[in-house]
Amino acid sequence: MFKLYSGYFKNGKGNHWITLLYFLIVSAIITPFAFIPYIGYLFDKQSSIRQLDVDKQPLNETFNSFNEPSSFGILFFIIVNIFIIIPLILGILHIFKNTDLGMRPKFKDLFIIFKKGAYFKTMKLSILMIIIVCFFYFLLAIIIFIIMLIVFILAWYFAFYLESLNNAISMLFVVFPILFFITSFIISVPFYYVVIFMINTSLVHIDQHSLPTLTKVSIGRKITKKGPRNPWVLLISHYLFGILICGVIFTIYIDIMMNHNIFTYIIKFIILGGLFYFIFGSYVNFYHQNKNAIYPTETPATDE
Repeated sequence: MFKLYSGYFKNGKGNHWITLLYFLIVSAIITPFAFIPYIGYLFDKQSSIRQLDVDKQPLNETFNSFNEPSSFGILFFIIVNIFIIIPLILGILHIFKNTDLGMRPKFKDLFIIFKKGAYFKTMKLSILMIIIVCFFYFLLAIIIFIIMLIVFILAWYFAFYLESLNNAISMLFVVFPILFFITSFIISVPFYYVVIFMINTSLVHIDQHSLPTLTKVSIGRKITKKGPRNPWVLLISHYLFGILICGVIFTIYIDIMMNHNIFTYIIKFIILGGLFYFIFGSYVNFYHQNKNAIYPTETPATDE
C-alpha cells in the first residue's frame, strides 16, 4: 500500500528538501486565495460596521454570517483559479514530477505553465476540470438532499409509530449523524477517484501540452483505470494519511487552547507539511508507474 510513497522517497533522494521548500512557497501563495469568496462580503459589511452605533445592531449580528460568501467573491475566485491558482498547482506538480524522475527541480519550473503556448492550453483544460468538479458537486448535493429527506421521513414515521415526537427526535439525533458519516464516506470514494483522474490528466498535460484537450482526458482516464497500481489502494492510503492529518490538526487546536510554546506549533506544522508533501509525491509516482506500464515510450505529441 505504501510502495508509492517509498518509491517517491527513493527516486527523489537528494532533492526532497528543495522540493518541499518550493511546495511550501506555493502553498503560502495559494492559501490566502481561499478567502477570495468573502471579499465581496467584507466590502458589503463595511457600511454595516459604520452604522453599528446608529442602528444599535449587536456586533455578533453584524458578523454572524461571515461564512456566507458573496456571489462577486465566488465569481472572482473561479477566475483567479483558472488564470493563476491552477497554473501554479500544475507548476508544483511539475516540480514533484521532476523529483520523482530523479531530476533536481528548479524554481523557474514553478512557472513553466505560464509560458507562451502552454498557458492557453492550460486554460482550456482548467475550464474543463472546473466543469467536471461543479458537476460532481451538484450530484453530491442532490444525493445528500435525498438522504436527508429519507431520514426526516423516517423520523416522522417513527413519531407516528412510537406515538412520541420526542422519541423520534431523539432517535433522529442518533441515526442521522451515523448515516450522514457513512454516506459521506461512500460518496467521497468516487469523488476522490475523480480527483486522482484529474491529477493524472494534469500530469499528461505537463508531459504533452501540445496534445488535444480531450486526448489528454482520455489518456488520464486510461492511466487512472489501468496499469499495475490500483487507484483504490492509493485512495485508502490517503484516507489513512487523512486520519493522521486530522490528528495533528486536533493536537494543534489543543495546543492553542493550552497556550503552548510557539515551537510546538512550528514542529506540528512541519509534520503537516511533510504529510501533504508525500501525498503529492504518491500521486506522481502512481502516474509514472502506470504510465510507463501502459506507454513504454513517450506518447507522440500532435498539435491541436
